[in-house]
Amino acid sequence: MENDAYSIKELVNMIYELKIELAKTQTLIQKYNGLREKQTRYESAQDEIDLRLKTVEDSLAAKKETKKDYQWILGVVIAFASLVYAILK
Repeated sequence: MENDAYSIKELVNMIYELKIELAKTQTLIQKYNGLREKQTRYESAQDEIDLRLKTVEDSLAAKKETKKDYQWILGVVIAFASLVYAILK
């Protein structure tokens, strides 16, 4: 078996390198968590936009229906007026 013993200097260097890697890892985790928070905010904003868009679409659909109703009523009034005019003539 080889001698697996390390000198104090080697151990200190390994610990120092581990500390550097740990600091890098912590930074990456913080960035990842920040990205997750941003994603959550963007998803919330997207949900709000979707809701507002649906509201606008529903409003436009209701206006189209109202316009069709008014057109039908106007047609009936014109037909009735034409009938009255034809009878009185």
